Amino acid sequence: MKPENVAAAINSTGVAEVIKINDGPNSLHIVHRVSAKRLRDWVAILEYVLARKQGWEDHICKRYFHQDGKIRYVWNFIAQWKKKPDKEEILQQLIKNFSQAAQQAPQMMHQLDSYPLVGAKENRNAPHGPRNPKAAGPMTGGLSQKGAHKL
Repeated sequence: MKPENVAAAINSTGVAEVIKINDGPNSLHIVHRVSAKRLRDWVAILEYVLARKQGWEDHICKRYFHQDGKIRYVWNFIAQWKKKPDKEEILQQLIKNFSQAAQQAPQMMHQLDSYPLVGAKENRNAPHGPRNPKAAGPMTGGLSQKGAHKL
């Protein structure tokens, strides 16, 4: 197993994007970005992976740095283990857990277009008097009749 396979499993979640991988004999350090809109999904994925970890310790944090006159940040995911021979097994475990978490994470987000007004009556927009196109509008101190009448 290669560390690039762990990065591919993280990318497969659709929530995080791996930027850089630092591989050592007893650790794996993955620098990645997470969309602010998908942070809740990323936390759920991490919870899934961390609940199933065996034989390694984790460190997850944001790393801030100064670039182009602005403060920016990336996420760090670090896995550390004690014995060199454990590396293969731990990488397999990470790949499996991130891949399974990717299948469970919501892949699509949608925006709500409309929502019914509970308890609103059908005639809530009906005018209280007859339609008068010459009536004063809001600019002259009267009530707006815009949208109050069917044409």
